[in-house]
Amino acid sequence: MIPNLQVGFYYASLGRIAHCGIIESKKNDWLITIEGNTTALGSRDGNGVHRKRRHLKTVAKFADWLKNKGGTDD
Repeated sequence: MIPNLQVGFYYASLGRIAHCGIIESKKNDWLITIEGNTTALGSRDGNGVHRKRRHLKTVAKFADWLKNKGGTDD
């Protein structure tokens, strides 16, 4: 896993991926992400761009748009 991958976060209450971010770094099972439309407390409907610490278990999808030019994330 490298910086700049996009990540999608699944929300069971909505039954879909409902938020995304960009990986800044990874340490063990934790990611540091940059996320927009969020708050420092974690809301997915927020007022700014914030750095977040997310566990790998919270990630539904990874996408490498630089490598795949927006195509598949295989």
